[in-house]
Amino acid sequence: AVHPGVTIAALLTEKGWQQADLVRASGLHHKTISRIFSCKAGVTASVAVGLEQALDRPAKYWMDLQANYELQCEKTRREQGKPGRNARKKA
Repeated sequence: AVHPGVTIAALLTEKGWQQADLVRASGLHHKTISRIFSCKAGVTASVAVGLEQALDRPAKYWMDLQANYELQCEKTRREQGKPGRNARKKA
């Protein structure tokens, strides 16, 4: 699965934008954008609305990308025999 930050970076490249341009167009904090670009943070509802405003893709598109990424990561963890993020600890 591809983190939404990778998709955002590709769209910025197509537009000839830098992260600072996205910050201005979206109204999001530069630290938020930076963390998403480095795949250290995901897309929240408020981020999705800002991205919709700046990149002409519906907020649901961004939320779906994030959900698909998280689902694939969870499936991969389980296939590797690792506990899920919210798995109960065995007593």
